[in-house]
Amino acid sequence: MSNVIRALETLGRTPMPASHYAEVIGSFALDQEERKAMLDRDHAALNELMGGAKKMVFAIMAADEEA
Repeated sequence: MSNVIRALETLGRTPMPASHYAEVIGSFALDQEERKAMLDRDHAALNELMGGAKKMVFAIMAADEEA
């Protein structure tokens, strides 16, 4: 599991005041670009660094009611 994913999971599980965010981010083993994206809360940069999908679509197709 990547260090970024591990950091995001930890952040999601651990309540903390916003004033401690930078300190907590500093405690993870992230490279400089990952750390900057996390500190800036830049999800697009983090997605690109991790090789995520450029665009995703979520759609719900309604069932054919005539059948």
